[in-house]
Amino acid sequence: MKEYRVVNLERLRLNRKDDDIWAIVPEVLIENYPWDKTDYRPKTEVKVYYTDVDINIQFKAFESKIRSIYEEPGDPVYKDSCAEFFFNPDPEHNERYINIEVNALGTPLVQIGIGREGRVNLTDEFLKHTKIYSSVTKENIGDYIGPFWTIEYSIPYSFIKEYYGKVDFKSRKRILGNFYKCGDDTKYPHYGCWNLIDCKKEDFHRPEYFANIILR
Repeated sequence: MKEYRVVNLERLRLNRKDDDIWAIVPEVLIENYPWDKTDYRPKTEVKVYYTDVDINIQFKAFESKIRSIYEEPGDPVYKDSCAEFFFNPDPEHNERYINIEVNALGTPLVQIGIGREGRVNLTDEFLKHTKIYSSVTKENIGDYIGPFWTIEYSIPYSFIKEYYGKVDFKSRKRILGNFYKCGDDTKYPHYGCWNLIDCKKEDFHRPEYFANIILR
């Protein structure tokens, strides 16, 4: 099982006009493609830091061509060029995990549940708490030629509290989760993960393969 140690940057809160802060955040790579059939394995970097009020995430996916047609929150964005974070913020007391799936346009699909079936849609509630920033927009997507696209968003503790109660996000706190890169209906369908999933059929809803994400 992999482990990602997440830095606390409370004193260096992200200024959206200056993204240099991400330069000091350690990264992990989505580099496992267990169901690869096309030899398409786009390099994808993930960076995470936390503060006193939220967890912040950046995905950087290196793709020369992308598909991103879904614009309505809650749409099946996993069919587009998509980056995803599945996580359980309180694994000692709760079996449910949240999936946050965002396509290159910044359109999200957010749900909660124990497994693939019976998940509850939280997309609208998520957007009440945060905003998603994407390097790709409806205006410039037609000109996109790479080399990469990025998305950034925060997960406020106030959002997590609504579904898990009070959770203390402090040093040595353990979160279970996995990072994914996919595109079901892209030219080259692909399914990448940070922590390797060992099963025959492509399936990201496998919390038994979540890895440790430790707050430093």
